[in-house]
Amino acid sequence: MVVRCLGRNAGILCVSMLLLMSLKWPLASAFLAPASSTSATRHGSIVSILKAIPLIDEWKVNRNGSVSGYVQNHPTIPDGDSITTSPVTQGANAIKDNVIVSTKSGSKYKLGRSVETLKQKKPVAAPKPAPARPEVTAATLKQSQADLKKYNLNGKTVGDGKYLLSGQKIKSTSIRSEIYYAYKADANGLPTGPRLTVKLSPKLESLSRENDTYNKVTGGLFYRDNFVKKLDYLPDAQGNRGFGKNCGALVLESGERTLRALCDARRNKGLEGKAMRQAAVALVQCIQAMQSYGLVWTDLKAENFVVVSDSTGDGSIEGIKAIDLES
Repeated sequence: MVVRCLGRNAGILCVSMLLLMSLKWPLASAFLAPASSTSATRHGSIVSILKAIPLIDEWKVNRNGSVSGYVQNHPTIPDGDSITTSPVTQGANAIKDNVIVSTKSGSKYKLGRSVETLKQKKPVAAPKPAPARPEVTAATLKQSQADLKKYNLNGKTVGDGKYLLSGQKIKSTSIRSEIYYAYKADANGLPTGPRLTVKLSPKLESLSRENDTYNKVTGGLFYRDNFVKKLDYLPDAQGNRGFGKNCGALVLESGERTLRALCDARRNKGLEGKAMRQAAVALVQCIQAMQSYGLVWTDLKAENFVVVSDSTGDGSIEGIKAIDLES
């Protein structure tokens, strides 16, 4: 869970010591030096960079009060990429073309032309014939069956077929969400690319805040690679056959296993030497990144870190990243 931070360095020492002691890591205090006094200066520099107000064009209002569209002049998101803000603080009547709106996270955006405005200005064209579906041959059918077995697809999708879910629901300490592995679908509806993680939740405002937190910590200048990448945010999960009804979804980079699972596989031996130092540094950098945005992570535990490499903790451990920034 992520909440507003009441003190810059007070949280770092306590929560880091608790996690490291739970993993039986010795000399934890050696890696928990207070955040540098320069962090405030760095944050001030970041604020000065973000003064320009981004523009959102072809926008629409989602049912949770957030705005989705295509952004320009954003400090971290490339021009033309899609964006979904956190809920807008103004009333519905204030959300219109060519106005500046504020979000619950404190961000400001200028709204360009909405989807509805563009529809009104475009002439009505003759309907185009539906694209022909890919021909189902014996070869493609055989490939589909092979994919079902290889990727363990369960027939459920989100994003109107954009993501194909895999296997059973993953066990999670969160009682407010469901988590699945998934793969992105190609033009033929077949799985492609690396394995992903999809988090579904009916708590739309909480999920929107988590999306905003991921945008902050992975779009900043410092330690952004210490968190899993957020690949997509769906205010409406758009699941097939009623799956994920009234839920939103986050699509995230997937790890090989959690830090807790890695330690369990080592028969609770814990980490030693270089591997312990790498884990400790990754942990403290995540906390410092949070505090640089005035946030404190109150759900700090081994289950909320994943290892994206195939490291076993012997000698060294590469690719430790933080997950679950729910608030």
